[in-house]
Amino acid sequence: MFIVAQNRTGLIRRIFGVLAGFLDACFLIAPLAFSPVPAQAVPPLTNIAGPVTDQTGILGTNVVQVQQALDQVAQKTDYQLFVVYVASFDGISGADWAEQTAINSRLGVNDFLLAVAVDDRLWGFSVDSSSSLSTAQQNRIQNAIVDKLRVNDYAGAAVAGADAIVGGGTNTGMIWLIVIGIVIVVGVVGWLVVRRVKGAKGAKAAPAGTDELSGLSTADLSLRAGKALVDLDNALRSSQDEVGFAQAEFGLEATDPFRAALESAKQDANQAFAIRQKLDDATPEPEPEQRTMLVQLLQLCDHASNTLDAQTKSFDELRDLANRAGPVLDETEQRAGEIEQRVPVAKQALVTLATTYPATALASLSANPDHTTALIAAARDAIAKGRTALASGNKNQAVGFARVGQNALAQAAKLMDAIDQAPQALSQASANLQARVASITSDLADAQRLGGADASVTTAAAEAQAALQQAQAVPNGGDPLAALTRLGTAETDLDNVLAPARSREQANVRAASSAQLTLSQAQGMISEANSFIDARRGGIGTDARTRLAEASRLVGVAQQMLATDPVQACSTAQQALAYARQALQEAQSDAQAWQSQLPSGAGANGFVTGLILGSASRGGGFGSGRGYSGGSIFSGSGFGGGGGRSGGGSFGGSRGGGGGGGRSGGGHF
Repeated sequence: MFIVAQNRTGLIRRIFGVLAGFLDACFLIAPLAFSPVPAQAVPPLTNIAGPVTDQTGILGTNVVQVQQALDQVAQKTDYQLFVVYVASFDGISGADWAEQTAINSRLGVNDFLLAVAVDDRLWGFSVDSSSSLSTAQQNRIQNAIVDKLRVNDYAGAAVAGADAIVGGGTNTGMIWLIVIGIVIVVGVVGWLVVRRVKGAKGAKAAPAGTDELSGLSTADLSLRAGKALVDLDNALRSSQDEVGFAQAEFGLEATDPFRAALESAKQDANQAFAIRQKLDDATPEPEPEQRTMLVQLLQLCDHASNTLDAQTKSFDELRDLANRAGPVLDETEQRAGEIEQRVPVAKQALVTLATTYPATALASLSANPDHTTALIAAARDAIAKGRTALASGNKNQAVGFARVGQNALAQAAKLMDAIDQAPQALSQASANLQARVASITSDLADAQRLGGADASVTTAAAEAQAALQQAQAVPNGGDPLAALTRLGTAETDLDNVLAPARSREQANVRAASSAQLTLSQAQGMISEANSFIDARRGGIGTDARTRLAEASRLVGVAQQMLATDPVQACSTAQQALAYARQALQEAQSDAQAWQSQLPSGAGANGFVTGLILGSASRGGGFGSGRGYSGGSIFSGSGFGGGGGRSGGGSFGGSRGGGGGGGRSGGGHF
């Protein structure tokens, strides 16, 4: 939802408490009738999927009580507690296991991790060495935890630890920290005022966080930049959904300011992705230049987030969801029914397509019906919980659940749309294939007539002939998309080696025709990759998004060149197609990798959690998405969409990334 930057933290925490509790209840809680799980050694986790991770089911229904206690920590202190329950620490001490998991998940300076190995009867408690938590406070918290673990009260251990953190927030040793905090807040407010005045001068000024970032290594700065890009991209996608909801209710004119803010933020994002792409290419920049570029990237992300946040209050006033929560929940339930009716139609469409096209051509669509069904179930569960909250008088909770439902259904609709559009896209690919076949056949005739004994022409012609044979086999069950890709590459290579033997005018005509076909194919591939990422945004990392942004940029460049330099336009279009294809492949790989890291038994529901967390867990609504922090899924993908309190947005520190390492405790209980 829209949240003004300076005042949104408390509301984000409350909404996240609702969302996290809802998602955990939907997907990650063990069955009510708990049955013991055989011991299984678990190495330190590579990510934490939320405040509560229970791979053993030991918490049972008490997970709600634990979640509420963790919410109290986030609401009443400057700290955040995460808890993890596994069967075994894989022969590692509790302290080391907890510390390594915290580092892998890039927890923030004031984020704490309690890890418990149920079968080993071991525990670990990780605290960053830069945390403001004193040794005495840490000892008090750990003693409270161990007292409960010794009597096998596993849920009570987490609650006791949370209570000790909340209770330890007012000791006299904190007074100086409070005073210092007030001074810092005054300074930050002053800086924000100055920054707001200077904001119109654009992104070329030196970023305000440069001094804070100077202490990070280049590798950690790169990780921070990757995370900021993923958070911003998810925020833009969710904000686009929110604007769509508002447009449907109030029309285009009423939403003009928000669409303008969204477009401005997208421009910043495009520049940031272009920087990331340049850093990722085959030509390495000197380290000082890399750091300058990374800082500029972070500044662009921050500026885009602020642009969105500036519209949050007025957007919330426009939608006024708190006073319309009941009708919104009713409308959302009706929408769920409408999308559900599309699922069997989509399944039949896939069956029909499979009679004409091979599985490889339908790979990005085959799981869409199942994912849609899971998203609809999640939306309906959110609607039910929203009505319960509304009946108890809690409108804010009801709004939070309504937004979860809306976001889930928006993603479900996109999955169905992708299947609806597939026949046209594949038909267009077949039409393009025929044009390519005619074009490359002409090229092969030119090669025979003009190539002579030129070895480069002979080699390129041989590949073109092989590509032609693959295309001609498509009617017998071949993949038109793969054949089209190979034909395009082969034709470009053959054109390049024949260019000296052709007149410039003839070469330009042929290049323009080839460029048009390649651009059409690239745009189709970009649309497919974008739909895939959009519907799985919680599990897609930086690289896929960067390649997609670069592909879109190159399509624009090629279109501009077409009239003046068709040869270069054709080459640029081929690059765009290659990046679009790479974006889809990396996105598919990311989604598979993320799903494979889910706790045992999470299955498809766990995957749905990631889909929703890519947007809704940041608090919903049109805005930056900087909120509740947590573990990372990829090098640049954090839980809940942002740095937030634990790391200060783009410029905060974290374990293993400028945070100074940990002060961990642990042992037997």
